[in-house]
Amino acid sequence: MISPRTNAALKEWAIVCRDLADGRQTLLIRKGGIEEIKAGFQVFHRDFWLFPTYVHQNATDLVPAVHAEFEEVQSVMRD
Repeated sequence: MISPRTNAALKEWAIVCRDLADGRQTLLIRKGGIEEIKAGFQVFHRDFWLFPTYVHQNATDLVPAVHAEFEEVQSVMRD
């Protein structure tokens, strides 16, 4: 269980956050980022929250089987 005091979050597509929460996706792999150390990758936060974002989602980057669900998630942003 994540401590409520954890202040680290990973911004991820809302569709991915939803599928992780529903158990339809079980793995999310990320490495590096803006502040990656030149000497190699290091894990700073073992616990983190997921922060769903809608800005950079793109249906063409998803398998066709989830396009309808993608449109449903996108509608949250438009409402």
